[in-house]
Amino acid sequence: MDKDFIASILDEYGFNEEDKVLKLEKYLNLLILINKNINLVSSKNESDILNVQLRDSLEFFKIVDYKNEDGIKLIDIGSGSGFPAVPIGIVMDKWQITLIESIRKKANFLINVTTVINSSNIKVINDRSENLAKKAGFMKNYDIVTARWVAKSDLLIPLLAPFVKPNGQIILWKDPEELKNLNGFEIEKVHNHIVKGITRFLVSIKPTENEFYGRVNVSQN
Repeated sequence: MDKDFIASILDEYGFNEEDKVLKLEKYLNLLILINKNINLVSSKNESDILNVQLRDSLEFFKIVDYKNEDGIKLIDIGSGSGFPAVPIGIVMDKWQITLIESIRKKANFLINVTTVINSSNIKVINDRSENLAKKAGFMKNYDIVTARWVAKSDLLIPLLAPFVKPNGQIILWKDPEELKNLNGFEIEKVHNHIVKGITRFLVSIKPTENEFYGRVNVSQN
């Protein structure tokens, strides 16, 4: 993996620190190695992994409210190959990051990642979100809940809502055609960016008293 390329990408988002570059390099090298046997990401191309997966994950910092705060608790649902939660956890090493992955072999890969990068702020749980949502220590316990390319929004948001604090954020990664599935949910912000000539969206949803259903209110940045 091209260390200088990783550093240049991190620099674009204001995170070009040597230890973070090295941890990302170790993570991505392990991902490429394991991806030969387990389908973690569709692309086998290093450039695509950096330009698509890593950049797409770091776009999170264009929409999140808490970039300059320490001690933030984030939970990522359906973590798969580790995007976006592992890069977020690497660059925000004073945040507490929890990855939820129901498939055992993917969860094992993520656990291996935390060992390889010697991370103390990233925790992996091999379980389904439905089993955890109403447990003490999970319900209404997180400042940020993320889900990247997981399920349709109208099905996904009710699964994510129980985890988020009253003043927290749910952040989703969506293609343009998926935005229509957000009708009926109160949207705080929409951020768009271009990946390989295709417009993608990050959507921030704030919790409401009526379980996320209500007036749609969208502002774009």
